[in-house]
Amino acid sequence: IAALILAVILIFSIASVSASAEMQSFPTYKEAIYNGLYNMETEIDLSKYNVTEDDVFNYINYLIYQQPEVCYFNYDEIPYSSIGNQVITISFQYVISESEMLSQRKFIDDTLNPVLAKVDANWSDTEKALYVHDWLVSNFMYDYRLFETPGTENHDIYGFLKDGIGVCQSYAYTYMYMMRKLGLESYMAISPEKDIN
Repeated sequence: IAALILAVILIFSIASVSASAEMQSFPTYKEAIYNGLYNMETEIDLSKYNVTEDDVFNYINYLIYQQPEVCYFNYDEIPYSSIGNQVITISFQYVISESEMLSQRKFIDDTLNPVLAKVDANWSDTEKALYVHDWLVSNFMYDYRLFETPGTENHDIYGFLKDGIGVCQSYAYTYMYMMRKLGLESYMAISPEKDIN
């Protein structure tokens, strides 16, 4: 009887572990959104995630500031369908074509990989971070067109690397992207807006 009970417990334990592992192998709604944007999908199905509008749009806001490699979409209009508060699908309109996006990604990596290849594997994380900082400061200028002709300034990695100038956002995006390519955790810190009146 004891052997039978142990066998039943073992079978249920194995089934439980197997089911748990299987559940963890499914992507999360965040992975579905990130991968969909990375692959420039126009509609992403979120129906199986039981995710709320707030969660979806909070994550999209996070992506805008923390994952610039997927931010080729129009931020102003993001249509979605829902049932109650659960998002079923979300749609994206892209500001460039897929071929342009692939070309820009290739340009970014072709520009940055030789710089990153000079990082010594024996350097500390601080030395790596300082190296990237110094390279950016030595090779790029602030984009003062922001004050002269608003809307012409570079805010992204591609424009920053191509033109050699950019605003604080493009510096931060590029630094963050390079840190992550080196395997170092990096996030953009956004300063609160201050009322100057």
